[in-house]
Amino acid sequence: MLEIFKILLKEIKIFAKSNWWIFVIFALSLVMIYKTNTGNIFEISLVFCMHFFGDLFVMMMAYYFSVKNNNKRLIFQILQVFVFTSLWLYAWFSAWKWHYLFPQIVFILPAIKLYFLEIKGKNIDYLNWKLSFILNLLIIVVNYYLNLLTNIFSFIQIVWFVFFSIGLILINDKEKYLFSLVWIFFISLGWLNVVIDSFLISNIKWIDISYTLLPITVLVFYLKNLKKFIN
Repeated sequence: MLEIFKILLKEIKIFAKSNWWIFVIFALSLVMIYKTNTGNIFEISLVFCMHFFGDLFVMMMAYYFSVKNNNKRLIFQILQVFVFTSLWLYAWFSAWKWHYLFPQIVFILPAIKLYFLEIKGKNIDYLNWKLSFILNLLIIVVNYYLNLLTNIFSFIQIVWFVFFSIGLILINDKEKYLFSLVWIFFISLGWLNVVIDSFLISNIKWIDISYTLLPITVLVFYLKNLKKFIN
């Protein structure tokens, strides 16, 4: 386990050398978290750090995807699924927000598909965008039935779930990247909407700004690497 951690730390250091600005934004966001002064600051900081590392693993997954290193891409895809599943489990146990676990089922499928494709050399045909789309429709129906689609943010959240899960399971590199880019755009839009609404009622919170900076950072990273896929 220690050796795996050392290898992971080495990969993060390599990634950080050419993408140092990501960690600067993380540090600034963490400072904003401490200015929040609401709730358990340790718990809030820990959850935020997990969100950051989840987003970091998404960016590293995209990086290795762009350089055609699918083995390392698989590692970071599994890691981001693990981190975000842990976060949704936390949401379940701490606030009974169990509906957040539904999308994780859809997110696990691409990791399984990539594992069999790269490690076993076998393409599982039925794990495709059609199955992902059907499962996403079921998620939308469940959310609607439970009256969870109550505002713009909740609707945008559902849209980014759909695009991200479908994008991950596609095989075509260009389509996969573009779908992921649309996903990041929508989640950035969702958090921007939260900040703007807070600003309009003069109740803007530092923690909302911090969480807005995370997806915007991922969006900038994806846009910087977009030319590798459209040429």
